[in-house]
Parts: sequence; C-alpha cells; structure tokens
Amino acid sequence: MKKWMELLLAAALVGCGRGSDSAEAAGSVLAASDFEAVEGWMGDLATPSLTKEKAHSGTHSVAVRPGVDYGIGYSNALGKMSVSRPEKVKLTAWVFVPSAQVSTNLVVEVRDPGAAQALLWQGIDLKKEVKKFNEWQQLEKVITIPNTAKPDAIFKMYLWHAGGEQPVYLDDVTLTAANDEK
Repeated sequence: MKKWMELLLAAALVGCGRGSDSAEAAGSVLAASDFEAVEGWMGDLATPSLTKEKAHSGTHSVAVRPGVDYGIGYSNALGKMSVSRPEKVKLTAWVFVPSAQVSTNLVVEVRDPGAAQALLWQGIDLKKEVKKFNEWQQLEKVITIPNTAKPDAIFKMYLWHAGGEQPVYLDDVTLTAANDEK
C-alpha cells in the first residue's frame, strides 16, 4: 500500500508544477494544482481519488471516502521546491466537508529519504477547520519546516480519510513560501 501511495503522490506532481518564472522570482508560489492536468498523464495507473463529482473550479477535484482512504497529493524534495530553503510553507486549499460525521485530515509531512520517522507530520482536521459544512471553504495554514530538514527531505501533502460515510473534497491547492508568516 505504501508503494502505491508513493506512486500516486509522485504522479500527482504532473498536476502540481512550479509557479511561473515571475512568481518564482518573487519567492512566492512553490507549487499549485487545480487537478485538471492530472487526468491522462497518469497512464493506466488507477486514480480513485480523482473525481468529477464536485469541484471548486474546473471539473476535477480529489475526493476521499470509504474505500479511498488517501487522495493524490504533492510530493517533492525541499531542495527542488525553491531556489532557497523554505522555512515556512503556506498551504492554501479549498475543501468541501459535508458534515461533522466525517473524519478527514489534510496531511503535511516532511521526511528524510529512507527514514522510518517523519521530521514533521501534521494532520489538519478539516471538520475542526471549516466554519460551515456542505459548502466549499478556503483553508490556509502555515507550516514550519523543521530546521533539521535537508534539501533531499521530502515534503508531502495529501488528503487522508479516517472515518465517516460521506466523501470529502479538495481542490485548488497552492503552496507558497511563507518565511515572513507567523
């Protein structure tokens, strides 16, 4: 299962590219995806979390539900995300949480290659973050990158379904350098 999840995260990189040269020069956008560009680039790889059921923008989003515990996300070495080491990363995303009866986290993880334990694992509990259920809402979180993270440390972001019967959706994800954020 772990290899399959890593393959999905790696394949999601196709849809999560770096920002434009001007945005990169300004030091802001590290990656962004609306999940529109993922379909078709993953070949025969099954992507059960990519859906057209509901989207904040465009036609695609990521959904987790019973039987689809992990959504495609983002995975990249810190040293490839930015020309300088990010101290903090601001995660902005649109989420659709149908009710308080679902348990879903937006996970951010930083891990040294081959390490058994993550340098950082933060599960953002979506039912605690949203103000209203059953509508799209923007989520913003600033993640502090551990000082011990080296350029080859892997930054991952993905949706994790931990319980409940209804689907939870993720769309329009942006990661920006946020070294000045608190």
